[in-house]
Amino acid sequence: LWKRRFGDVKSSGKDSIDVLVILELGLGPVKQEARIPIPLRRGGFTFASFPVYTFTPSLFKGANIIFGDNVVTTSTLMNVDATAAKDLMDMFPILFAKQVVRSYIKARATKELSRKYGALGAVSGSVATALTERADLRSWSTLPKEIQIARIHVPRYKRKLLIRTIPPRFNRYITIPRGAKHVVVLCRITDYSFNTDTKTFF
Repeated sequence: LWKRRFGDVKSSGKDSIDVLVILELGLGPVKQEARIPIPLRRGGFTFASFPVYTFTPSLFKGANIIFGDNVVTTSTLMNVDATAAKDLMDMFPILFAKQVVRSYIKARATKELSRKYGALGAVSGSVATALTERADLRSWSTLPKEIQIARIHVPRYKRKLLIRTIPPRFNRYITIPRGAKHVVVLCRITDYSFNTDTKTFF
């Protein structure tokens, strides 16, 4: 089962256990709407809406895995904040083009209402535009801020690992079952919680 999921990874020796720690750190970015009012010459407004990311800072920078006198620090595998920001920037030309078309159509509609009904039409068109203009706020919010990993080889006589956050606020002990060859530990850390899930391969 290990080979099918992770490949044929050789251990450092018969007397060691291969341990992979996967750390999901913090909270992913959330999209919010930036709305820009655009005044029209005949009165009233049209609106342009663009998605922008709000990034959530994390108290923690990673974790140390401690067994005996050995300390291994997790390293970054994926920065979700940076990936999300790049993805949004890559999509921006398309988003901008769509927004220009939407704004133009709504501006023409508001202008026509203003021409037919005067100030009341301009106000009605502006209100309708404000209510219907929304940016696409689908985002990466269900993902962590960052994904980190660490791989260690633990002597078979060691039955426990200690995972400690950086800075040290949370501690979790991981028990290694007898006969285990590989252990995968999934950690989820936010500013207020530290949860772990362990899968053992024999």
